[in-house]
Amino acid sequence: MFRRAFLSAASKSSHIVCSVPAKCRGSSSRVSTVAVSSASNGPQREVRVKHILLKSDESLKMKEIRDKLDKGINFSELARVYSRCPSANDGGSLGWVRKGATVPEFEECIFAADAGQTTECTTEYGRHLVLVEEERAAVPAVQTMGPLLSDPGMDVQLVDVREGRELELASIPGFEHFPLSAFGEWEDTIAEDLDPSKKTLCLCHHGIRSQQMAQFLIARGFTDVVNVAGGIDAYSRLADPSIPKY
Repeated sequence: MFRRAFLSAASKSSHIVCSVPAKCRGSSSRVSTVAVSSASNGPQREVRVKHILLKSDESLKMKEIRDKLDKGINFSELARVYSRCPSANDGGSLGWVRKGATVPEFEECIFAADAGQTTECTTEYGRHLVLVEEERAAVPAVQTMGPLLSDPGMDVQLVDVREGRELELASIPGFEHFPLSAFGEWEDTIAEDLDPSKKTLCLCHHGIRSQQMAQFLIARGFTDVVNVAGGIDAYSRLADPSIPKY
């Protein structure tokens, strides 16, 4: 619950991706975002972040961690030992974070830091020691998934994680159905049912369940996963009104 609240506290509009308990690993794999919304003004950035969460009054422990970093101990190992965030299991990785996807204090901290820099900030959740691993231009907002869906040269796997009853209400041709409610039925065979080396596009109603799926696929070794922020609801409202809304 912490990680969902922490990274979704600022997410009130449909084009922001909420984070989920199973975050992606800090690896060459990535979860991108197709934001079905109008592009915002100016170039957008996103940063790949790890953090160690402590209680606000644990200043001595923070100093201890910094001393160990100075001695060359790996940040991820320290996160696994010290961090109070569930992301400790992933070495503190929060994956790629864009503006608007986290609480203001944390956002200000990570976007003010240079790649490779460690910094600190305090939020309502406690004191964070943050490592900004790298930055890149954010996936641009688009009005449609058309380029991914219609380009014959684009070898994309399309995954819909909604319930069967939802597909009866609204669907987009070409998507394979992997309902999250049936996770236990396909969890162990997903890498056989789909090709981990192909670009994989994940869709749900509003973009939250599909982000969970995207993070799960990354954890299973998929190398290029795209989440549709806002889901089929945003796609219907902003790109293809012929798709029913529900």
